[in-house]
Amino acid sequence: MAQILSVADFCKRALRKIGSFSINDAGAEPEEMEEARFWLDMIVGHQAARKRTWWLTPTTATFALEAGTQEYDLDAMLAPTASARGEQFVIQAFLDDADTGEAIHEISLRSRREWEELDQRQRTGAPDCAYVDRQQSPTMLVSPVPDATRSYQVRLVFQSYSPNFAGMAWNNRTGTAMRSSWNLWLVTALAAQIGNGPVRKLPADEVRDMKGEAGSLLTDLEAYEDHEQANEPHRVQFYGGI
Repeated sequence: MAQILSVADFCKRALRKIGSFSINDAGAEPEEMEEARFWLDMIVGHQAARKRTWWLTPTTATFALEAGTQEYDLDAMLAPTASARGEQFVIQAFLDDADTGEAIHEISLRSRREWEELDQRQRTGAPDCAYVDRQQSPTMLVSPVPDATRSYQVRLVFQSYSPNFAGMAWNNRTGTAMRSSWNLWLVTALAAQIGNGPVRKLPADEVRDMKGEAGSLLTDLEAYEDHEQANEPHRVQFYGGI
């Protein structure tokens, strides 16, 4: 069975791949391990923002809507559900009855342009569309504005950047949310980054080969591993952009 790697495992394997230390050495230099950890954090953050990645989609979160309130701070609304995680990327949104939990309908997630072109954004009623901005602390705006005739709550499916690798315990394995199938890609991608100057400046052709290998591995993963499986939801909807 493939191993679930820890933060230290990812860094050590990448450092070994660029020749920073051999199997006969006692271990990697602490300074090199710390540098590798920061690049690991940036790589996963980039992947999280690039597209929907199934192992970064946690459990659904809900929050109540207030009558007459159109704008909601998602950092505040999703806590403590997302308190241990980082940047949020909303995938889908649904409107429920807050008293009974009964599903009402899906909320259409609009791009900024679609939101600005929307007629009568301030009308009141049951929200059926929303815009989520791309700020570090995201805000969700809903339309129609909730009225007082019924209690509403929003149910969000969101993708979240894995916990900060730069601050996690070195021996943390389960908290990274990484599937073992992504190990080879992440070690290779990390090696390509830290072998291009941060730890060692390898010859350009070696760095190019590692980048090419990492790109090929990512393509393989996205051809199947990143797709919805039989036991996972079938519908994907991004909130779009400007």
